[in-house]
Amino acid sequence: MRPLTLTRAAGLNRLRSRFVNSSARGYMTILHPPKFENEKLLSYAKGSPERTELSETIQKMKNEFPSTIPIKVKGAELETKQSRSQVNPYRHKDIVANYALATPDQVNIAVDAALKAKPSWEATPFEDRAAIFLRACELITGKYRSEMVAATMLGQGKNIWQAEIDAPAETVDFFRYHVQEAWALYSQQPKVHPDGNWNKLEYRPLEGFAYAIAPFNFTALGATLVGPAALLGNVVIWKPPDSALHASWLLHKILLEAGLPKDVIQFLPGDAEEVTNTILKRPEFSALTFIGSTATFKGIQKKIGDGIGQGVYNSYPRVVGETGGKNWGVVHSSADVRSAALNTIRAAFEYQGQKCSANSCVYVAELETSKIMTTVTPVIHERSFDKLNDFIEAARTDSELELITGGKASKEKGYYVHPTIYKTSNPRHDIMKRELFGPILGVYVYPDAEWEETLKLIDTTSRYGLTGSIYARDPYASRQALTALKHAAGMLYLNTKCTGSTVAQQPFGGSRDSGTNDKTGTMAHLQRYLRELEEQVTRSAASGRYAVSARAGHHVQPPLMGSEAVGFSPAPSATPYLPPDDQQTAGWQTAADDSPIRNPGRRVDTDERQEYHDSEFSKNPLVDKEEWTFAATPDGRYWYMGPSSSWSFCRRVLALLGKRVPESNSPPDPWHLDGMAFKLQWKQVSLEESPDVTNLPPLDYALFLYNAAKYYLASLSFLIDETLYLQELHEFYRDPAAKAASRRSWFAQYLLVLAFGKASITQRNPSGSPAGHQYASRAMALLPDLSGIHEDPLTSIQALSLAALYFQSIDMRKAAFQHIGQALRCCIIEGIHRHVPEELGGLELSQRCRTVFWVVYMLDREFSALMGGPNSIRDEDITVRLPAEVASTVENTDLTLHVRLARLMAQILTTVYGVDSASKGALIRDIQSILHALADLSHDITEFLDNSFHGMVGRGSKMAVRLMLAQHHCVVLTTRPLVMCALNMHIDSAERQPSQSICLSSPVASLLQCCADSAQTILQTLRSLADDDLMDAFLPFQVEHASSAALVLYLIRSIAPSLITNESWCDNLDCVIEKLTAKGNIAAPLRKLELKHLDLMLTPLTPRSANRTMPPITSDDIQDNNDDTYALDQVDIGDEVEWDLLALNHSVSLPPRELLDLADQLDVDSIMHSMEA
Repeated sequence: MRPLTLTRAAGLNRLRSRFVNSSARGYMTILHPPKFENEKLLSYAKGSPERTELSETIQKMKNEFPSTIPIKVKGAELETKQSRSQVNPYRHKDIVANYALATPDQVNIAVDAALKAKPSWEATPFEDRAAIFLRACELITGKYRSEMVAATMLGQGKNIWQAEIDAPAETVDFFRYHVQEAWALYSQQPKVHPDGNWNKLEYRPLEGFAYAIAPFNFTALGATLVGPAALLGNVVIWKPPDSALHASWLLHKILLEAGLPKDVIQFLPGDAEEVTNTILKRPEFSALTFIGSTATFKGIQKKIGDGIGQGVYNSYPRVVGETGGKNWGVVHSSADVRSAALNTIRAAFEYQGQKCSANSCVYVAELETSKIMTTVTPVIHERSFDKLNDFIEAARTDSELELITGGKASKEKGYYVHPTIYKTSNPRHDIMKRELFGPILGVYVYPDAEWEETLKLIDTTSRYGLTGSIYARDPYASRQALTALKHAAGMLYLNTKCTGSTVAQQPFGGSRDSGTNDKTGTMAHLQRYLRELEEQVTRSAASGRYAVSARAGHHVQPPLMGSEAVGFSPAPSATPYLPPDDQQTAGWQTAADDSPIRNPGRRVDTDERQEYHDSEFSKNPLVDKEEWTFAATPDGRYWYMGPSSSWSFCRRVLALLGKRVPESNSPPDPWHLDGMAFKLQWKQVSLEESPDVTNLPPLDYALFLYNAAKYYLASLSFLIDETLYLQELHEFYRDPAAKAASRRSWFAQYLLVLAFGKASITQRNPSGSPAGHQYASRAMALLPDLSGIHEDPLTSIQALSLAALYFQSIDMRKAAFQHIGQALRCCIIEGIHRHVPEELGGLELSQRCRTVFWVVYMLDREFSALMGGPNSIRDEDITVRLPAEVASTVENTDLTLHVRLARLMAQILTTVYGVDSASKGALIRDIQSILHALADLSHDITEFLDNSFHGMVGRGSKMAVRLMLAQHHCVVLTTRPLVMCALNMHIDSAERQPSQSICLSSPVASLLQCCADSAQTILQTLRSLADDDLMDAFLPFQVEHASSAALVLYLIRSIAPSLITNESWCDNLDCVIEKLTAKGNIAAPLRKLELKHLDLMLTPLTPRSANRTMPPITSDDIQDNNDDTYALDQVDIGDEVEWDLLALNHSVSLPPRELLDLADQLDVDSIMHSMEA
């Protein structure tokens, strides 16, 4: 499946999920927004391009000052007689902008225009709204970055670094994070659906409009006020701050350029009190989002309360406010004083103290004198300057304040207040509880013995609760402070400054008089701008149909799935499951209620058709059909057809086609049993005989082969303890005969490593035998029998496991299954499936046992699925810790994810392919369970790949590709029984009425689409590896992935060709199989013959448009798989290898959201009603 991601183009093409039902297409759109990352900050170093560009932009902006900011509604300017000016705080005689002041009438015009735009904006799909904000991010960080920084510097008196963090970085962080969190919020649905009902939540914007009052100190805060509400479908009246108008106007213009409809966000400068009073009289007022002073917020909140009491509003308005703060710091006697002093100074004086979280009072056990090395920048406007200057003047005569540094202010040129520190003798002095919002810091020195009393003092002195810092290295003191001050701050910081909040890392907001604590950067904040509509889909007792009821009397669309079925026609014009407008041109139609699908015969009742459909997909035919459990070869011997085995699946399909489709006129099944590709032979070496140490490579070549084997084995190479192996390797070459005789299991392991290394680096052997097989034969002759394993159990387990992997690689599946089973039983006998205590043999032995067990476990689960056998050990009996739980290295995390995939494989075997599950007829439920589990795992795998391997060269690529291929293989394995069910239906339909198309319910059609997509992704990924000569040709996994993917694609192409949009997978398959064959894979020629055989037998069932001409199969092909038919010219490999396999033009990772949505669909479709009865 391909994850749906937003493009960087202006706007976004409508993304339609394959799971969209035509009757509710807008509700099932699946969007996976880009992974959130904080914006990277530019350095602006001297001589850097960004500094040069910024200097030019500042100069150009100064030359164009003052700018004019009008009142614009519906794209037209409104005339106004009143205006004001924004000045440059650095030089207040310089006017930055002249801006119009909206009158009350103009405010009402703007509100009316916004409400008129609301229906269209509310109906706009979320992904289209999200695309506008993400496009704005591209403009802010690209085209307008230097302009945003310059506008913030000149308008708000910030330096380069402060403006870079504020204007571009934090603004786009908020926009991007809101998109991600909104997507996650929309995805949240009820988990419980009792009595066959289906409960769901619909998220809708508020009924009227939102009003946003932005603060003067940060450009980004305007974005975080208007962005969430508008993103969620609301219209917003934006009252920008007078002292940040220029930057705010620029941001609004960027949003319009990004595609925001012109009346969705009304940019309305004006007198704050006049605009607000006009807004609060409107009955459509639905939400206030505010950042500013506590007094102003309380006044507005009172007016809203009065309006509610007078019945002014259509609904209770939502109120979100972040207000004042008296942010404190407390320094314990155990603190690192230097660090505490530095962080306190930065928190107090950066941004001239005009940051919501700025530190303005500190309690210290002892005062450490420190020089203040900080660049003085102006405060933002004259009102701030006057308030701060008045405090400094009053402090000159205040006996309770001692000036430590600063105490100077001047507005001769700009609004400059020097960083100022006062020490107070009164812990409840005004400086310790009054918000000053500037570069003034109050310090109170408390006796060391009064730590607990000081904590109580901090908690009770100030009425605010925004941020606070605790500096203490004593863990007990830290815990005391965190407990005592839990209500004194909405954000607590330990041993760092209290101004470090970063979007998506530390949600921002406080309580008490600091606001409503609706923290920005959280999903809870977004919910303040939404209404949640509860809907319940109930099933009528009489008809079994679903009906929808909604709370609060809202109009509700039809259910997403209902009992609608999808008809797939074998006709050339068949198309995939499309929305209604696309169906008309495609000649495709759905089967709903009693409507026939191109059926000239009798009218088929919907319930009858549904009952037949449900029964066909209720059980796994690979488990339930006893007639296919055993099959006879031409020599009369019967073979067990393991239900999960791809080899058995092919045999079952060929047998079914041979019996039910006689017109296929195909040669008999070639079978290709164990040993037909190559049969490894050896003669056991007894304990009395000395192992043969002749004809071995020199040490340097042996080291080369070891490293080759290690590379190709990837995570499986953890089976070999590298340090110990290399140590014994050097010992062996000093005295080969003695070492081989005394360490027979290690010597067998050494020979198998040589065999793997040689086979991995050598192209196809003309004789047809794998390169290095002589080493493997000698190793098998040395493997201990059941009585001799316990003399060196761990090395024996390693050797047996390598032997099993080698057998699987040469298509000797039975020998592989037996050897890995023996290795696993040895693990159980030795107890290493439980944690081996370090006290028994040391840390290294405990770690080695843990790693060896998990690799054996992985191979056992894999080979059990390939053989079609049950699980050999229950997960409940395993207590050894996962590697990542011990140390979170890349290698340990990779191994852990492989183990989790192996556990999922075990779950697939016990549910989808379990005998007990088959008897209960719960196939769909079992698949749903697996999809939920796979979605959780895919989330962790995607996160691991994104964090560890994107853009990396080397060790990342093979780890990443194997994880991704394994995910998709799990999807194919899980959904393959449904392909078999559909094949049976297709054959039945063709026998009854050749022109009759099969009828598949929407979830089953979606599951088949899911299967086809994963299968195509597997082949595309392998094709990319083949093109760059990066395939693991000798190992068994990639040929298994390719053949199992091809099997289901051939069948789906015959059953429902519209699910496969093009034939590129055929070319990919040919390339992959030929490449594997050329590089010496033993099984590839056999799988190629089987697939050609299957393709030929499916011809009568496959629409002509879906057929691709295949080379004919001859009897010679079947008899001799080593014929020159498989000769391949040398493949051309380009000079440059595409190492970044995550950057392919197709998806190689599974989007967890799609899997969850698909799994959740299976809860509601009528396919379940017969099983619930």
